[in-house]
Amino acid sequence: MSKLSKITETILKRLSLFHWSQSLRYRRTQLRQLYRTNVSSFWNSTQQLNSDSNFIRKRVWSSNRTYLGGSRLRAEELSKLEPLLAEIASGQNVGQEKLLPFLCLEHKAERAEVNALLADAFFQQQSLTQAANFVKRAWLLSEFSPELLDLYLKIFTSLNDVDNIRAAYKRLGLEAAKRGDISATIQYFTKWQWTYHLLLNLDHYEYDFDILDCIDNLAGPLRVPMPRKPVGDKIRLAYLLRGMMDTNSNLIQISLEFARHHDRSRYDVTFFTAETEQLVNGSDQGLQYLRAFKELGYEIQMPSDKGDLAETLLAQAQSIRESDPHIFVTSAALGDFSHYFLASLRPAPIVMGIVQGPPAQFAAPLLDWCISWTKHPLLDCPTNCSWVEIKLDYPAEEIANPVSRKALDLPEEACVLLSGGRHVKFQSREFWQAIVDLLREHPHAYFVACGVKESEVPFFAEVVTDEVKSRVRRLGWRQDFLQIVPSADILLDTYPNGGGQTIVQAMASGVPVVAHRNDFLRLFTQTEWSPVEDFIRDPELLVERGDFVRFKEIVSRLIEDEAYRKALGERCREEHVRVADPSKAIRGCEAVYERVVKVV
Repeated sequence: MSKLSKITETILKRLSLFHWSQSLRYRRTQLRQLYRTNVSSFWNSTQQLNSDSNFIRKRVWSSNRTYLGGSRLRAEELSKLEPLLAEIASGQNVGQEKLLPFLCLEHKAERAEVNALLADAFFQQQSLTQAANFVKRAWLLSEFSPELLDLYLKIFTSLNDVDNIRAAYKRLGLEAAKRGDISATIQYFTKWQWTYHLLLNLDHYEYDFDILDCIDNLAGPLRVPMPRKPVGDKIRLAYLLRGMMDTNSNLIQISLEFARHHDRSRYDVTFFTAETEQLVNGSDQGLQYLRAFKELGYEIQMPSDKGDLAETLLAQAQSIRESDPHIFVTSAALGDFSHYFLASLRPAPIVMGIVQGPPAQFAAPLLDWCISWTKHPLLDCPTNCSWVEIKLDYPAEEIANPVSRKALDLPEEACVLLSGGRHVKFQSREFWQAIVDLLREHPHAYFVACGVKESEVPFFAEVVTDEVKSRVRRLGWRQDFLQIVPSADILLDTYPNGGGQTIVQAMASGVPVVAHRNDFLRLFTQTEWSPVEDFIRDPELLVERGDFVRFKEIVSRLIEDEAYRKALGERCREEHVRVADPSKAIRGCEAVYERVVKVV
């Protein structure tokens, strides 16, 4: 290679290296720019994503809110708090240091609002204990604002916390009374009374004398004096009906017996309701009852809706007074505080009650006298009280068209065990376990639960195994229980809350009844008693309370020994025929009325 060629090659190499270095420098610059661009783009995308996430969280929190407050907070405070609420509601952990500035606001109303909003957010997160803490504080700081009630109820219902719910209803009722709002007071106290029933499926009731005094004090200034009047040829009775819209109501059935059997030559009887004519006439069941009373010659006196509950009840009290009764008789004075308010107005010189269940539901202390169908409620009745046995009759013609086994999806050859009552009477695990044991032991046995659905027994799936589930029928509440009974071979009384008329209906049909005895030495509680011994005392059919070993022994023998089963069923039927006569109960009540008008 020539010298010139070498020089040229060297120059070219140097030029190539220069271009390469320049290219590399250029590319570095490009990479830097690209990196900066990408980082910026990534940062912007992240910011946008965070913004979108915050927006979505806020939308979800907002759309799921139960408490819609916030207006008591300043706009700048609310705008800072809302993102935190949205984060909590979406399940994120928000440190208390971020929440403390809002929880420490000076004004009580603002702190109440903050706590209510936090309770709602934690409820959405399903942190129920934390939600309960915040809503309790909000409830106190807000001075028991009704605006909080929906959220308060949702939280404590989720916790099955009956005591806090009842306390809330009571507090709102007392606050309404302070304002002179009689209608709201009655409605809140009625909800207080029924909380156990609605939330826990328990027939639990108790006296609260703060509540009773509150209603009495509201009624006091509105009472119209009703002086005692000579009785003369007739005693005038005004009955307040309970259950006019309840399906298959035993209380109304008994009231119909009064209508059917009262001695009209001695008693002038009028029936009233606390429910308006619009409500009763709008109910199919109500219309059926109205027709039943009309066939017996009675028109039910129902109030017109005045648009306000208190005005409606005051108008009805005036109607009762105008009938000029010697005695006003309540059917369940504390079953609904509308009834108690009417009783507190004392629209007759004497106010009485028929005790047909828990004293705290039927026997208000202000009553002058009571009549109890069964012994145990009488023991705890806080008034003078007379015991009158009632034995309703169910003649053969009433069960002439029984429901077939085929209609109940039962094999003709099966031995059918039957229990009946409201769903609250089917809440004992012991009872259901005994049923499962019996079905396992006797493959041809089936069990029919009339009055309850599977969804109304929270533990049903845990106790009733797949092995026997196909032989268990859950019929729900029905009007035709009397027609279902003849399809059964044995009636198993519900436990620990026993039945009354279900027992009588089985006896009338010749179906043997197996039941737990009552414990009269304990205080009465509707969730732990049975009136069975008021109807039958057969030692071969009754077991000591809670003795499920003996219970299963008796039922097993009845299942396997058809002749024995039929013999005991006939004994039950004969006992029913011997004593069944509702007119005797009405005569007994009339004798009490005669005494009371002389001594009260």
